[in-house]
Amino acid sequence: MVRGKHIVIEGGDGTGKSTQAEILRDRLRGAGLVVDLYPEPGKEGAEAVFRRLMTDPELNTDAIEDLLIVNASRAMTARRREAAQAAGEWAISDRSLISSVAMQGHAEGLDLDAVRSVSELAARHWNPELTLILSAPVDVIKARMAERGQEDKFEQRGPEYHQAIIDGYEAERAYFGGIAVDASGTVAEVHEVIWEHVEPLVDAAP
Repeated sequence: MVRGKHIVIEGGDGTGKSTQAEILRDRLRGAGLVVDLYPEPGKEGAEAVFRRLMTDPELNTDAIEDLLIVNASRAMTARRREAAQAAGEWAISDRSLISSVAMQGHAEGLDLDAVRSVSELAARHWNPELTLILSAPVDVIKARMAERGQEDKFEQRGPEYHQAIIDGYEAERAYFGGIAVDASGTVAEVHEVIWEHVEPLVDAAP
């Protein structure tokens, strides 16, 4: 059995990464591949419980608690993803361990090496074939979040916080690798840029 490919779509809130991950999944399925999404934190079962604990503004968890919560969920998601890839399915991660380093590390001040270590442990055998990091100016992402409404506790934070995340992602590209994608364009425009990087993987698939 040929192991399925792993593609990571990263970026801060308001960059459109979840939308792009869904569009990419549908296009890959249209190309005849078996593929599924793996959001972090997860959205099903116990993973969804961890997501609510982390994002609910009323629960007011701090950076250390958020780091441990998201990585408990991440470990569960990674186990499911690993099994799917071993069975030949392609996996698209909507966020990854890089998010934790950008958010709890760069934006919230936890020790970067500690955040990386915990997150890498939870991510299990994390070695994606392609990592795409979406980014857009703070005013663009804040406008998008305001337009869709119902912001979670992270989305409610001010522009300085979101700029720190943007800067954190850029800094972590030197550590984790990844390709920067300008996400300030339309959904269709951003997807075509993403597809330019994904298509070679599809063409090379057996």
